Amino acid sequence: MHAEIRCFNDGPAPVPAGYQTVRGTTDGRVTVIARVAGHLAGAPATSVRALDPSRVAHTFTVADLGLNVPMPPSSTVRFSFRVGAAGTHTWRCVAACGTGDAGMQGPMAAGGWMQGTMTVVA
Repeated sequence: MHAEIRCFNDGPAPVPAGYQTVRGTTDGRVTVIARVAGHLAGAPATSVRALDPSRVAHTFTVADLGLNVPMPPSSTVRFSFRVGAAGTHTWRCVAACGTGDAGMQGPMAAGGWMQGTMTVVA
């Protein structure tokens, strides 16, 4: 599967140790494009295996697939990953980007915001 995620947040959020590292993509990397709007062709892009923990705004983490994609602020990330079989998988952001206790309330606790499901069909 190929994925593209745009991160419109302009600042970082605390991330648990290890979640700044890319895991589960087909080549162990993500392409980070320093743009979120307009045409992405020609925008500065970098292929990375990890981000500095102080530069992570969100993650796209699917634990049962072993997938973790950290995203820097104001960027687009592209990556590919293998799913295996059809099924439903839970994803979530593990960066403390919400409100309340330790940044884990508000959007972090609301389905469809910083957590949800993806369904893979055959």
